[in-house]
Amino acid sequence: MGKLMMRIRQKLCRHTKLEFSAWRHEDGMWFLYGTCIYCGAKLRGIGFTDKCAEDLKNIMEREGYE
Repeated sequence: MGKLMMRIRQKLCRHTKLEFSAWRHEDGMWFLYGTCIYCGAKLRGIGFTDKCAEDLKNIMEREGYE
């Protein structure tokens, strides 16, 4: 019963809060791997380009994040 409830929770979850455990850079792309805090689903990879990473860095610097 516990496994069924976990599967239902993972299917309905929007994975809005993630805890990242690993990352890698390959061919101009960054890949992040982690787990959803709310439902425990393991995420295999969120990818974004170097340009996107640079834009994110610039925005964070502008808004005062270090």
